[in-house]
Amino acid sequence: MPSNKLTATTVKNAKPGMHGDGTGLWLQVGDSDKKSWIFHYRFGKR
Repeated sequence: MPSNKLTATTVKNAKPGMHGDGTGLWLQVGDSDKKSWIFHYRFGKR
């Protein structure tokens, strides 16, 4: 059940760092305002 914490406005104005959206989805913002999405998941116990 996703939390969907990050809105379009929040993503647009995000400062450098990692910002969690809930249930494993993260927005990574670099110093040069480069943004990328990262999804952390587990398969079994790994």
